[in-house]
Amino acid sequence: MLGTERGEGMQRSESAFRVSAPGSLMLLGEHAVLHGRRALVCAVEQRLTLTLSPRTDRNFTVRSALGALEGTLDAPPSERRSLRFVQRSLAPYLPSLTTGFDIRIDADFSDQIGFGSSAAVTLCVHAAMQRILGRQIDRKGLFEAAYETVLALQGIASGADLAASLWGGAGVYRIGRGIEPLWSDFPLCAVYSGVKSSTPEVVGIVETHRGRHPRLFERIFDSMDESVGIAARALCRHALAEVGAILDINHGLLSALGVSTERLDTIVHTLRRDPGIFGAKISGAGLGDCVVGLGRVEGVCALPTISITPAREGLRLDETGSR
Repeated sequence: MLGTERGEGMQRSESAFRVSAPGSLMLLGEHAVLHGRRALVCAVEQRLTLTLSPRTDRNFTVRSALGALEGTLDAPPSERRSLRFVQRSLAPYLPSLTTGFDIRIDADFSDQIGFGSSAAVTLCVHAAMQRILGRQIDRKGLFEAAYETVLALQGIASGADLAASLWGGAGVYRIGRGIEPLWSDFPLCAVYSGVKSSTPEVVGIVETHRGRHPRLFERIFDSMDESVGIAARALCRHALAEVGAILDINHGLLSALGVSTERLDTIVHTLRRDPGIFGAKISGAGLGDCVVGLGRVEGVCALPTISITPAREGLRLDETGSR
């Protein structure tokens, strides 16, 4: 449940509260979504939770597994790479605050595995700051604020992970058109490749290749877009085998973009051999992070798989009642 209080320019929250958002997975449309095509994305049940406790002085702290920050509203600390999404999200609100706060960030998943932790924490910080200032939390406005933050930090962003974490469920996303919800009661699993990739760097590699073969890459992006449409219609019929086949095809398309590796290919092919898996592919930008499989592992699989259930609920605000 999101707050609806108004009170622009005045700080009104006196009690601690929590904001949480689910992680997310890209199922189809990576890279193509940056060029006006559709993507299929879903929220996952693993969540990131931000707990904010107001203070009576002008100091603020942030504690998370990635590090800690201490500063004042008048003199925020210099930006740290590990907490840059938190700091950039806080920055526009600090001048409006009259007293500080303590923030604790906990997550059900590691920031290394490609579950959209940056998107989730960016949304949570923006929502928490709007809540502490007594502003109405509007999902569309929250998306735009979070998108602006991610775009400023990365230089490129589709917003698909933000949309999934904010609204929950599974859906078809296109830049500028939002997300169209789909049936999301399907099983997923993920395998972390052991390599953390940088989305901006991988996108840069793809864009370099695209510059050499622009027409060919446009056709690949068109095929990815068509795949999203086919998969969306198949999900409406609960036709998981058909969706799985589309995932398999799109792993090949991502390989054609140059973002697969021998390790990722091995994980994909190992998952596909399991009788409980309908299809598997890279999830996200590629060259690392994770592989997603549609289904549940039933056989003897040596891979350390993470079972995933799409999260129906997106961003959530909970009052804790403590002072």
